[in-house]
Amino acid sequence: MTIFSFTLKSLKGRKTSSLFLIISIAIAVALTCSVLLISSGVEDGIKKQAESYDLIVGAEGSPLQLTLNSLMYVDTPTGNVPYELYESLVKDDNVLKAIPLALGDSYKGRSIVGTNLDFFEPFREGLPDRFTLKEGEWFAKSGEVVLGSQLAKDADLRIGDEFHGNHGGGTHAIEHEDYSYEVVGILNSTGTADDQAIFTPIESVWEVHDHEEDDSSSEEHEDEKEITALLIKPEQLGLAPLIKNEIEAFADVQAVYPVTVLRQLLDTFTSGTAIAMILVGIALFMAMLFIVFAILSSVNQRKKETEILKALGVPRSKVLLNLLLEQIILSFIGTSIGGVLTVITYFIVKEYSFTTMGLMLTNEAINFSLILNLVLLFFLCLLVSVGSTLVTNRQLNKKL
Repeated sequence: MTIFSFTLKSLKGRKTSSLFLIISIAIAVALTCSVLLISSGVEDGIKKQAESYDLIVGAEGSPLQLTLNSLMYVDTPTGNVPYELYESLVKDDNVLKAIPLALGDSYKGRSIVGTNLDFFEPFREGLPDRFTLKEGEWFAKSGEVVLGSQLAKDADLRIGDEFHGNHGGGTHAIEHEDYSYEVVGILNSTGTADDQAIFTPIESVWEVHDHEEDDSSSEEHEDEKEITALLIKPEQLGLAPLIKNEIEAFADVQAVYPVTVLRQLLDTFTSGTAIAMILVGIALFMAMLFIVFAILSSVNQRKKETEILKALGVPRSKVLLNLLLEQIILSFIGTSIGGVLTVITYFIVKEYSFTTMGLMLTNEAINFSLILNLVLLFFLCLLVSVGSTLVTNRQLNKKL
């Protein structure tokens, strides 16, 4: 019988203690790596959401609320601003792109975003496409919609399907029974909150609400056209402060830097991550203590095995090798399970953050650093185990 075969049989003979060791290592590894991985994924996701636009314009209120609603389609709009503001910014020589958004309606809890085709086009001619169609075509008239890739799957909508939107979101949303949308296109995945949205010409949103306001004439509506927000890309980054000052000269209007706002949000998250890491550190320390306690407390149980091995003429070096091999196997299994639990946890959190906050944690977070963390934790567990095993081996030799 090889030393490896004997070691496996020895572990089977102590199933309970071996299982507890594996579980302890797996939980400690999963907790540590999950916190590190999720914090990295959130940071990457927030940066990706904020990188496209330098300014967001909307009604006065919370800058964070305006940013989250305009980029991630969560929370409620801060209010509306006149459509004339968009028309004036389009003519501004300092503005490369001004993209209007009309928000507030939804379908199955997902935002219906009124905008125009500028939303999907590259900021400059010759730059890579920001959005591409998986199937169908771009909307061309009011009532037509282009779906985000994930929403199309979740809502089971296909090209040619029709549906009614809701005013507002959540459980108290009211269906627009007199106005239907037709699916004409489905986007490829972007890895952002846009995958969960429904895009339609901004005129669609106005028409929906015009249908509900029977007391007003169409001419009056035309004069009162409003939008929820404007996404601004300056001709040059250095022009952003100048544009911001121009916009804030209007009454009841604010212009915010999304990168700054989301960085503040990220700082808050980082503080929470630091607290979580302290708790994880305590859990990791407790797991290491359990490993030490479990190994040291097994002296009497191992004494009989050691006596049999020595009676069979097995040298002390091989007895020690058996003990060390056990810890290598247990540490490897525990770390591997912890790694699998980490990835599972990450994708659960990713789905939850996407559906509840519109924040897409990037898959890029699962990279070499995760493997490196697993290797480091494996050697940490192994170091603690080997140290305890050497102490155990010395005690066994004294007893024999």
